[in-house]
Amino acid sequence: VHPELAQLIDRCLRRDPAARYASAEALGQALEEVNAVPAAAVLAAGNPYRGLYPFESEHRGLFFGRAVEIRTLIERLRVEPMVLVAGDSGVGKSSLCRAGVLPHVARGALGGGRQWSILQLTPGRHPLAALVGVVAPLLCLQGPQLVGGLQDDASALRRALERHLGVTQGVVLFIDQLEELVTTSPSGEAQAFGRVLGPLLEGLGAVRLL
Repeated sequence: VHPELAQLIDRCLRRDPAARYASAEALGQALEEVNAVPAAAVLAAGNPYRGLYPFESEHRGLFFGRAVEIRTLIERLRVEPMVLVAGDSGVGKSSLCRAGVLPHVARGALGGGRQWSILQLTPGRHPLAALVGVVAPLLCLQGPQLVGGLQDDASALRRALERHLGVTQGVVLFIDQLEELVTTSPSGEAQAFGRVLGPLLEGLGAVRLL
């Protein structure tokens, strides 16, 4: 047994109630810390100072100080189909997701009996095309073929993903710069994107949106 897990069990079994964990939440947090797989301390080549650029997955060895926020977002992704990270420009939302949350997801932090993969996109001027661009290869489909199906039925993508992923796989769809749906995308394209995205978030299935 891992020594830290042994100490945790010993504390749970102490005769004095005051010496045990004060709540199930405190015990859960302790279990999370024991279960966490430490990220390999591999540093990206080049200047570590990112300036105005976000930290990426390969910079996770340089990204620290957000453990509470990372744990909170992962917990919410486990039980909610969509988690929205909002805040002022430049506070580090993208870095938190890219270098904090997503590497943990890739190492199996979401659990639930599924092996989770990650798809990333930014909406830009053509959000539906951006979505199709990252999803079509996963489904082994051609982009135009998938777009044609979505024009007829906005729920087609959900059904296709459910068939492909089954009960053993899952996908976390990370949409960075979501505000581009308002600031950049033409209203018609943004609405089409929303009609396709909506059915993906019905119930707690094989897709999570961050």
